[in-house]
Amino acid sequence: MKIAILGWGSLVWNPGDLAISHDGWHSDGPLLPIEFARISGHGNAPPRLTLVLRADAEYVQTQWAQSSHEELARAIDNLAAREKTVEAKIGYLKSGSDSMGDRSRLTALAGSDIAATEGTATAANVLDRIDWWREQQGLDAVIWTDLGSNFEERHGSLSRQNVVAYLRSLSARGFAAEEYVRRAPRQTRTKIRRLLEHDLGWLPTPASRIGPDDPSFQKEWAECRTTIGRLDTILEDLRKLGFSFITALLTAGAILSFLGIQSVDKVPVPPAPTRAAPSTAAAPASPTPARLLAPALSEPSLLRILPESCSSASRWTSRSKRGAISYFGRTARDGVGLADVFPRIQPILHPRGGGWVV
Repeated sequence: MKIAILGWGSLVWNPGDLAISHDGWHSDGPLLPIEFARISGHGNAPPRLTLVLRADAEYVQTQWAQSSHEELARAIDNLAAREKTVEAKIGYLKSGSDSMGDRSRLTALAGSDIAATEGTATAANVLDRIDWWREQQGLDAVIWTDLGSNFEERHGSLSRQNVVAYLRSLSARGFAAEEYVRRAPRQTRTKIRRLLEHDLGWLPTPASRIGPDDPSFQKEWAECRTTIGRLDTILEDLRKLGFSFITALLTAGAILSFLGIQSVDKVPVPPAPTRAAPSTAAAPASPTPARLLAPALSEPSLLRILPESCSSASRWTSRSKRGAISYFGRTARDGVGLADVFPRIQPILHPRGGGWVV
């Protein structure tokens, strides 16, 4: 028998001896009318304003956990022991073909003094909601703490002024009342809670860390293991794909070699074009073609084709003999032999008859 336990207050963050499965609490419980409307505290326990079912309350999302017990009677006894109450204060609803009254118990709303209005919840529609949710979840039974409101009996109407004044008086005696409000599940957003956040600054506390003893620890660990396993599967598939790709390339290369098709790595690379070493001398601003130099290489003609800045023969030769040889080497490529050029310019380059120096 699959039995769900509904929770909306301290039962969620402090289950105590409540026997629930390792899955812990789930946040998709049925929508129920819940409000901070019951003054609790027995014996040495400090008083608090706790969450209970209330007819005129707003509907909020509750939480649920599966009981470790498979018998309804044992699950009810376990919840009653945790809540320090009697079995008759534990509500339940089970599956079956009997009428709703024969297979359920809900007393928190039955004796309410709240006037029935269009938005007021009744025991009948609350049980219908729980029964519909039970069927959707595939559960056999649902149990919950069936305690009603008692604030009006002790402190008057459940108004903003009365509630804030009462909780301020409790704050002077300890932290229990504030802790209960702060640690209530965040999704339990009731009207009174919004007022307390504004007037007293009692905002929800951050979620507590999950430890090895927490029922949610095993669930979180199982999810981590599932995620790691999924990533391992993806990496293994990538390795297989990489090996298949390399095998395909090697096979294609072998087939091309067998057919005599030249592969890319065997195609000869054309030689890089060679370039002459740069000359250290400045190139002529307007070089004269060699064919104009060939007919007459007299001193006046040669001096005309030399750079204007080097019109003095002795100055020009002292700055660069290599430049002259390089220049007239170009004339040889144009059809003029060096043997015809050098004898004629030697007296100009070396008026005193010096030899060539390269």
